[in-house]
Amino acid sequence: MDTLTPPAVAVPTPERPARWPVVLAVFIVILAILIGVGASVTLPYYSFSPGPAYEIDDLVTVANPDPIDGEFYMLTISLSPVSAIEYGLAQFDRSVDIIPRESVRPVGQTDEQYRARNRQSMEESKTNSVFVALNYLGYDVTVTGDGVLVAGLTEGSPVEGILMPDDVIVSIDGTPVTTASDLTALISQRSVGDEVVLDVLRAGEPVSVTATLIQHVTDPDRPMVGFLATTNNWAYTSPIDIEIDTTNVGGPSAGLMYTLTLIDLLSEDDLAAGRVIAGTGTIDLDGNVGPIGGIRQKVVAAEATGADVMLVPADNWDELEGFDVGIELVRVETYLDALAYLTGQES
Repeated sequence: MDTLTPPAVAVPTPERPARWPVVLAVFIVILAILIGVGASVTLPYYSFSPGPAYEIDDLVTVANPDPIDGEFYMLTISLSPVSAIEYGLAQFDRSVDIIPRESVRPVGQTDEQYRARNRQSMEESKTNSVFVALNYLGYDVTVTGDGVLVAGLTEGSPVEGILMPDDVIVSIDGTPVTTASDLTALISQRSVGDEVVLDVLRAGEPVSVTATLIQHVTDPDRPMVGFLATTNNWAYTSPIDIEIDTTNVGGPSAGLMYTLTLIDLLSEDDLAAGRVIAGTGTIDLDGNVGPIGGIRQKVVAAEATGADVMLVPADNWDELEGFDVGIELVRVETYLDALAYLTGQES
């Protein structure tokens, strides 16, 4: 008798739940935690990024101006603390530089001290610009002072305890100084680490002190003494009333562009000649153009304005080597170099 074999029956294997949604969810949670931590951890750095550009003609008020055919722009940078995630992203952004905090803002400097330093620098910049422009145009204008006042000291500065608040510096290495610009010009000829002898009036009594120059807060290759400087008993006389609205911008870097704008407004010279001219650089009473911080960011800002050309301080020129630039750059050492270029008289 034949034995019947029951037909084979396939028993389905229970399906395993897919693992990838769980893995993805865990990854997303971990990534969110890392991003949150990275965004909340502040590193000892500041970021330099392009700031807004301002058309200077809109900021200057003079009687009976000769209208400018074209535009002059001053350039700014945005400065902000850096989180860990921002530090990483900045490595892939040509428009952002990461700078050690102590190179920008000395340890111990308060918010108010920092703002005061920048306000004072802007005021000196405006004064120097007016003096240089009016002097070039043949007006009788004078800027005087009785030395350089130590208006504030930063905690941790190497001159803390050497210089005192309200000291008045009257010479450096035997060369008299009457304004803060005089001191800046002499210091710029020295190097970081050099020692300088400062002749000081302290409560009216003469004192000599020795200071070692440190890195400038915006450029580690430039020297500075390390205190908030202002001109003592500053006085300014001019036959023309000039007002410059600095908005909320601080620092001295608009000096060159203020000077050129004033010359164009107060004379028949057509410097802009229908062009968009951007630029940066400090100006001293002799018309020398000094270096600034954030030159690469200012190039990017100039490009964003649609500028035809950007005027660059000679001391910042090498910083742009290898930097991708989309506009014409002109190297200037003095405001006369800028005038020569703008009027087509450069050699």
